[in-house]
Amino acid sequence: MDDDPDFRMNTSDALHAAGYQVIEADNGKQAINVCRTNPPDLILLDAIMEGMDGFETARQLLKLKSLKNTPILMVTGLEDIDAVKQAFDTGVSGFVTKPVNYIVLKHHIMFNLHASKNIKILNEVHKQLASAQKIANLGYWRWDSIKDTFSVSENFSRLLGINSDACCYNLGDYLNFVHPEDRSFVRNVITDVTQNAPLKPIDYRLVINEHPTLVVHQELGTSPDSPDIILGTIQDITQKNATERHIRQLAYTDTLTGLASRSYFYKHVGDYINSAQRRQERFAMLFLDLDGFKNINDNMGHDIGDKLLITIAQRLERVLHHSDFVARLSSDEFCMLIDNVNELYGAADAARRCLEEVNQPVLLEGKTIDKICGFDQTVFRVTPSDQGFNNNNFTR
Repeated sequence: MDDDPDFRMNTSDALHAAGYQVIEADNGKQAINVCRTNPPDLILLDAIMEGMDGFETARQLLKLKSLKNTPILMVTGLEDIDAVKQAFDTGVSGFVTKPVNYIVLKHHIMFNLHASKNIKILNEVHKQLASAQKIANLGYWRWDSIKDTFSVSENFSRLLGINSDACCYNLGDYLNFVHPEDRSFVRNVITDVTQNAPLKPIDYRLVINEHPTLVVHQELGTSPDSPDIILGTIQDITQKNATERHIRQLAYTDTLTGLASRSYFYKHVGDYINSAQRRQERFAMLFLDLDGFKNINDNMGHDIGDKLLITIAQRLERVLHHSDFVARLSSDEFCMLIDNVNELYGAADAARRCLEEVNQPVLLEGKTIDKICGFDQTVFRVTPSDQGFNNNNFTR
């Protein structure tokens, strides 16, 4: 882009000879129209032209989205410092003075095209990384421990629901987002890195205005340029934690009654045994099934049977102590662990209380069920032995 036809011709010939395609324009307005319809890989722009000069032309060209990363070399006979400064202030990539040394110019062009290509690749990688971080709910922060300046990535600022430009100025500003109960711990983990402490991954909570509490996972590192610059990678694991809790609930909870499931019972009974051994205490295991439950399902329907099971579960939970444990093992079978049974007949008393509560009449859909578990003088028998409580035989 030059208003001197001789310069355009000479430069065009030199660049054609070097293997480049060349498009010419003799004024700023024409140059903008050409670039809008046929964006070039690099622009040579004269600084002094009639009408719109090169500086204004450069400003207008750089507003075009298609030329965002296109290098512009300002070519002019001006050599004063103000002209050079003005050229770079407009956003041009380089400055070449007339008369032009075409060998040097070709090297300028090759260098700027290579740099432009690298910038485009870097921008693509940055966009891909930003997209991946957004999908994975990832963000990062940077803390200069000497200057106490704290900055966050765009994605992390979005996670916090704030403007990244007006976010955090120091570590204390960021810690204001941390849950008060976690704040001291998080501060110590971050600041200890400056004392060569291990880079410890941690989970903690962030409290965001008008948003639920976020649970985040944090990994720490230091800048390769300075150990005083601490880098933190943050991932929002709120939904992940909620999903894991739900999975555990499904695995360990009977969905109908809300009691512990069979699998959780097997896990829990081991904990009971270990705990009782450590404390040198005893516990009791009680097994209960419902008489004629299949007949209730067959004659009254499975909906009635389900309601009966829910009622039984509620009654068992009501009669047992807070430290006791009850689980549904199968369709009509329940098991209870009675904690800290130190007297000989403690288990029998617990069983008798459960049976009395369970056998209260149940009114379901206008029908009364009077007898749920067999309960008479021989239902529960305790046989003492000389070897102590552990060898007592309990018969349902």
